Amino acid sequence: MKASEDDIVSAVENMSAADRIRVEKYARLRVNLLAKFAKGRTHEDLIQESMTRIFAGDRSWKKDNVDFLRFFIWVMKSVSNHWTKEKDAKVEILSWEENPVTIQPKRNNPVGAHHTADQLAKVEIADSIEALYEKLVDDDEAILVFDELRIGKKGPEIQSSLGLSAKEYDTIRKRLFRKLRK
Repeated sequence: MKASEDDIVSAVENMSAADRIRVEKYARLRVNLLAKFAKGRTHEDLIQESMTRIFAGDRSWKKDNVDFLRFFIWVMKSVSNHWTKEKDAKVEILSWEENPVTIQPKRNNPVGAHHTADQLAKVEIADSIEALYEKLVDDDEAILVFDELRIGKKGPEIQSSLGLSAKEYDTIRKRLFRKLRK
């Protein structure tokens, strides 16, 4: 069933703090990875453009099939991928011999023109990280711990920054790794 505008407003208003942090981090990641195509647009622009497209009806949320957070992240990915298509269709990659090699991107390639091999690798890593986040979508605490681990924090630092006891942290960490192994 397609969500109404009231459903969308309610979903946005009821987003948890962890969901809002995740949306902002994902938007920052996408804009940083696709900086060449952002043309000065920021992560806030990506969030705003995505929300505008949702309310304009350009993107339909089927609330019975997917939760709002996943839908919103999908829209941000779609919008940022659209930015990459605003340039010509050729991708220039520097080979290990430092000779430019021009290739035509695959139709489903999320990367646009003139990316280096390093930039392509970053996009692949981001997609892998996104897949890990999808495994944690229903566990806000695990997402927060995962974010802290990704930036290199250790257990005691994470406990302190998130206000967790050692037992709470250990429980969340075990749950996190169990979900990521699936």
